[in-house]
Amino acid sequence: MQPSYESTEDETEVNPRESMELCVGVLKLGGLLRTRDIPNRDSILYNVRQAILLLLYYTYAFSIFVYLFVVWGNFSDMTETISYTITVTVITLKMKVIMFRSDEVQHIVKTVEENFFIHGTELSIENKKIIKNAIKLARQLTVAYATIQTTVTVVFLDGPLFTFHVMLQTHNTTNISSETAVYGRKLPVRIWTTLDVTRSPQFEVAYTYVVIAGSTMTMYSVAIEIFCVTTFIYITGQFELLCDSIRNASEKVKYRIKNTAFFSWQ
Repeated sequence: MQPSYESTEDETEVNPRESMELCVGVLKLGGLLRTRDIPNRDSILYNVRQAILLLLYYTYAFSIFVYLFVVWGNFSDMTETISYTITVTVITLKMKVIMFRSDEVQHIVKTVEENFFIHGTELSIENKKIIKNAIKLARQLTVAYATIQTTVTVVFLDGPLFTFHVMLQTHNTTNISSETAVYGRKLPVRIWTTLDVTRSPQFEVAYTYVVIAGSTMTMYSVAIEIFCVTTFIYITGQFELLCDSIRNASEKVKYRIKNTAFFSWQ
């Protein structure tokens, strides 16, 4: 049985060179990975977006740690806040690895793309099938993970807004002026803030900040996790390509020798 080879340049459905574009694009969207292909005219916008997102995230993380210090000794509040601090710490450490090791990350991306071409630009039908399945699986898991994380974030952060049984405002006893007070409501994430969140619109301002900053943290988490998962899937696929190459080594050698001898005779 002779293996059939086709050039990947003619196959639009299998393009290993674009295999890492999705996860790298999410990393770039969050300002975690600055690749060398960013034009100079876009670098300013990238730096501004990166600065805003990082400022939101780090002030949010700082507020959670300060709140843990404030409620230290209150077991129930400590238990709830510690879970947030652990999550924030893990995400922060992963962010540091991606940002401060950007050269290594870009090397991994380039290596993963290049290692699909075990026979140059020609791939057999079996090779293409393995690559196509790996890319399909990586995209499916990326979409599924991003959807689940986004849904959980929306429900967790925006869910408390739909509690209809809460009294939204009260009036003072003098009935001369009206002050809006917030009772029975709390922020979805306990953070330290200089605002009096028992009053409105301070509560709305703090709530909006928590939603935006929490969404930023979710974006960072999704970007880093899908990069890791995608890389692992592609590495597994490349091991499958290597195994397929070893299994069919003798047939491929005979095929290439036969073609070489035929063209030499011509």
